[in-house]
Amino acid sequence: MAQKAKVALVVFMGSAALTIAARWVCRNWPAAVRAEDLAAAYAANPDEADRVYLGRTLTVSGAWLSTGPAPGDRHITLCLRGAGGLRVHCLFDDVPMEDRNEFEAPLLGIDVLNVRGLCAGRVGDHVLLRECRLLD
Repeated sequence: MAQKAKVALVVFMGSAALTIAARWVCRNWPAAVRAEDLAAAYAANPDEADRVYLGRTLTVSGAWLSTGPAPGDRHITLCLRGAGGLRVHCLFDDVPMEDRNEFEAPLLGIDVLNVRGLCAGRVGDHVLLRECRLLD
């Protein structure tokens, strides 16, 4: 009888550990969102959007509008089409402005870009993602 109790305890502890691990992965896995939906959420209710997105790593998909220097910085910012009067700006901290042509060349002809970055919330007329990486 004691052997069966030990086995049951081991099975229970193993399943509890798997449940905890699965919940951690689900909470920390990068959320996927369209740029239009992210911008619309911040345009409609910035406080609620901050609660959902701020400080989280997001995978954002959207139409590429432009690329330029980050304000007050010498790194590239990529702008995606948003909604609700807002756009999504993706800051590539590791790409200097001097490499703009190299950065843009593979993007030509792609309708929708996928970018992973850390949501920094609404900044003026856009939603800002930092520490971005292209996934395409």
